[in-house]
Parts: sequence; C-alpha cells; structure tokens
Amino acid sequence: QIAVCSTPEGHRWMWQFFVKDDDDSKSLIRARTVDNPYLPDSYIESLRQQSPPQLLEAYLQGNFVNLAQSTIFNEFDRATHYTDVMQPESSETVVVGFDFNIGQCHGCAGVLRTEKGMSTLHILEGFVCRDTYEIVRTLQSRFGNQLLAGKVVIYPDAAGQAQSTSSTKTDHQILREGGLRVMAQRSNPNVQESIAHCNALLHNQRIRVNIDRCPDLVESLEMWSW
Repeated sequence: QIAVCSTPEGHRWMWQFFVKDDDDSKSLIRARTVDNPYLPDSYIESLRQQSPPQLLEAYLQGNFVNLAQSTIFNEFDRATHYTDVMQPESSETVVVGFDFNIGQCHGCAGVLRTEKGMSTLHILEGFVCRDTYEIVRTLQSRFGNQLLAGKVVIYPDAAGQAQSTSSTKTDHQILREGGLRVMAQRSNPNVQESIAHCNALLHNQRIRVNIDRCPDLVESLEMWSW
C-alpha cells in the first residue's frame, strides 16, 4: 500500500491519478479545512475574506480546481450548467460541432430547447473519431432517425472545405455525402470573440452539459487557461 498526502492544487498528477484515472484500487479522502475541529472560526473567516473563490474551493473544501491565473471559460460550473438530457426528442434537430484533425477529431452533439423564453443548448454527448468517415459513421449510428429526417446539422471547422484529413475529397463533401446538413462559413470566427460569446452564454445559463457523457469537453472547460 501507499499513502499520499497533498493539497488539491490544480489538475496535476494528484488529480490525474486519483480522480480522472480513479479505479477500485484507489481511495480519495478529502480532508476539508472547514471540518478541522482544532481550527478557530476566525481562521476560516479570515481565509474567506482574503482568498479568491477558487482558492477557497481548494483549501476549505478540498476540491481540485484550476488555480491558473486566468481560466478561459471562467463562467463554467459543473453544478450550474449540468443537464441530464441524453437523447433528442423525435421532433428535435441535433446540432453537432466538430474540429478536424489528422488521427483525432473531437466533437459534441446537442439539442436546442426553449427555456424561459431563450434558446438553450443541451450538449448530450461528446465524440472522438479518427477521421471524417468515422464521424459520419458515428453520427449515423447514434442519430439514425434524425439523420433520415434531415435533422442533423453539423457546424464543422471552416478549414474542412479546403482539404480532407483522410481522402482526396474535402471533409465537407464527405459529411454531405453522409446525409449531414453542413453549416460552415468561409473562415473560422475570431477566437477571442468566440470565447467571449461562449462565456456570455454560460453566464446566462444558455449552455448545459451532460457531465458524464462529455468528459473531454468538461475537462477543457475547467482546465484551459491563458
């Protein structure tokens, strides 16, 4: 046996070993500062007055949080932005986003639902595919009924109209031939504007994520920093 003791500072080795790669051979015990009977109340209160929320979450609650100086998607919170949606309704259109890469294409699928008079994106599943052909096969298998009804819309990387990651056809051609409705601009939008727009939607709770089915997306939302 081996015992390890540490403070939960960021998503480093401790988090990787005991949280992300958790299994039955490991046990994580969170010793919260707020549960320490030997500390005076004034000590905890002084921490609350002097420390930012992320440090308090780590040092008082014993949770692993991103302690980088500036998290990119700073509005994201697992509890606030959680959804339990796993399947689209038969009448709903599935919206998909994918980024093309050689050997590893990352994407997510979701549905738009009206809540409190506003359109809210519920991201229900994440995917990692080898190439564009596997993207098509995965979506055909996962959302076959919506695909037959023309209700799967994909918003791919704009670069996909120039070249394919796996053939002489463009990525967008492969997607269209697979029955997907492709919505793409001539060029990708400005990165900082896209990040600001995403944070605004998160702030207004117009993006929700199925935490269990989108682990890579959640990891990116929590860990990416400037």
